[in-house]
Amino acid sequence: MKIKDLLKSNQLKKKYPNTGHRARLRDKFLKSGIDALHDYEIVELLLTLGTPLKDCKQMAKEAMREFKGLRGALDAPLEELQKIKGIGPSNAFGIKLFQAIAERYAKEKISKRNFLIRRKLSPNTCKSGSAEKTKNIS
Repeated sequence: MKIKDLLKSNQLKKKYPNTGHRARLRDKFLKSGIDALHDYEIVELLLTLGTPLKDCKQMAKEAMREFKGLRGALDAPLEELQKIKGIGPSNAFGIKLFQAIAERYAKEKISKRNFLIRRKLSPNTCKSGSAEKTKNIS
């Protein structure tokens, strides 16, 4: 039996009353982007990737409380994340992996932006004194 078929079964709905919540969160993100999600929903989505058929909302909210927000939850050490009830090694790894990917992406994006800004300056001009003045070298 496929998971899709399991989700439709009444037996599963009785055992897991929040069936469909993850799909609604994913759809919300895909339709409206990250800004449509509360910070705890971002952490919740990360936790769902390593936690099959278990409600992750309370774990996410607890992590947000414990670490004072999204940045704190992402910056928290593995050991501290695992002190939250329900967050195990796989979940903590997923959060840290996401943090590392986000940091690398941000560095590359900033680096590319700086390159494009430098490139806009003509090779025959340089800044002199203040940002408003340019001086022709040729």
